[in-house]
Amino acid sequence: MVLRTKPLTKFEVNLDHLVENYHAVQRHVAPSEVVAVVKSEAYGHGALATSRALRRVGCRQFAVATVEEGIQLRRAGLDAGIMLIGPALPKQYPVLAEYRLVPLISEVAGMEELSRLALRLGRRLPYHIEVDVGLGRMGFLPGQGPVAAAAALRLAPTIQLEGVGSHLSAATASEEHNRLEYGRFVEFVSAFPAGVRRHLAASSAAARFPHMHLEQVRVGGLLYGIKHVTGGPEVTQVLSLKTTVALVKVLPPGWHIGYNFRHRVERETTVAVLSMGWSDGLMIAGVAKAGVLIRGAWCRLLGLCTDFAMVDTTGGPEVQVGDEVVVMGTQDSHTITPMELAQQCGVSTGELLGKIALRVPRLYLQGGECRDELSILCPGTLV
Repeated sequence: MVLRTKPLTKFEVNLDHLVENYHAVQRHVAPSEVVAVVKSEAYGHGALATSRALRRVGCRQFAVATVEEGIQLRRAGLDAGIMLIGPALPKQYPVLAEYRLVPLISEVAGMEELSRLALRLGRRLPYHIEVDVGLGRMGFLPGQGPVAAAAALRLAPTIQLEGVGSHLSAATASEEHNRLEYGRFVEFVSAFPAGVRRHLAASSAAARFPHMHLEQVRVGGLLYGIKHVTGGPEVTQVLSLKTTVALVKVLPPGWHIGYNFRHRVERETTVAVLSMGWSDGLMIAGVAKAGVLIRGAWCRLLGLCTDFAMVDTTGGPEVQVGDEVVVMGTQDSHTITPMELAQQCGVSTGELLGKIALRVPRLYLQGGECRDELSILCPGTLV
């Protein structure tokens, strides 16, 4: 007999909310196609379960950042288009071809290498061209459109250009700045024949700028209920990060909390010790700024250790060992969003979610029930 216990810390993923968000985004950007971005384990939510849930409701295109992420989805049986929006070196192209991953290519030499591989394999291989409109990372420069278009035409018998894409550097910034980068993208694409698929907008641009929807939009944050701008589709937070009170104690004035005397209480303080620390994904930068919800009350974070966190419950509800603690999510009428917590920690929302450790079990909810679990003890069927 295998004994199981409920985890003290858990990352709940509401797949019903995910699907509702997908449909909301789909309606907002129609007739453009939604490319679901599931890189970085779907921003911590779990790439396999989220991809399968979205595929079941009709999503046909997905995007990952690494070759390994794409292979994971293919080996799990995902039958849909998978775009590699992160880097791939020519030596990795044979693996891309084997697993039907479609790269974004940033130079003519890469296009030529893919063409040589297609000749050896005896079949035409798909790819996208990437243009740099302001991030200074991967992509042709805007003025190189004619060079890229000429290479695409020359190599068309062996490799198939499926689209041209880019990424805005600051979609939440001024309209003037985004007009500039949109203009650079238009300049580049103007060198290509009409009909090539274009994709520029990610979540924030998809919400703010309808004229940037083009043929495809790459959406990550909005699918998970993470929204950094006003307007656009109404979406619901998909995740809830929860932990448990392990101990409640009263500390005398002058007592220190956390490593290296990080915090000193000036008065008698009731402290709840939580079963979650920085090894699970909480961030030192959030100490004294961030808080959690216990019994519907906001409790300030006072200290953080590898596996524990300490919060101030003085003057609040009578907290007890075993009480549920909401780090992100809703309790009673109060909600802590990933955007709020990330701001308190001085990081981006993506960085915050990317740091939630794999040792924190992901529980997948549908119809109000836990349908599956992904953890170090339970690999799950991944709904």
